[in-house]
Amino acid sequence: DSAPAWHYSVEYQRKVGGAGALWGRVFNGTHCSWQRLDDVGGTSAVIDKLEMDSVYVLRVRGCNKAGFGEYSEEVYLHTPPAP
Repeated sequence: DSAPAWHYSVEYQRKVGGAGALWGRVFNGTHCSWQRLDDVGGTSAVIDKLEMDSVYVLRVRGCNKAGFGEYSEEVYLHTPPAP
């Protein structure tokens, strides 16, 4: 029942390691939990430079005159060659 979104923010992170793996990545010695695409218009986005044979978790939230909404349910993406 809220106003339509003006734009969206798409956030994603990669699962790192095997059993008991962590989410996110390490960049210059610092753990980065979420990568973000801001100001996504419409209902689709392209995330490039994903690593092969990896698992990513993605979430989306909309923004309108009231500010940012709640995050969507998380979606898991297996990049090829995934089982």
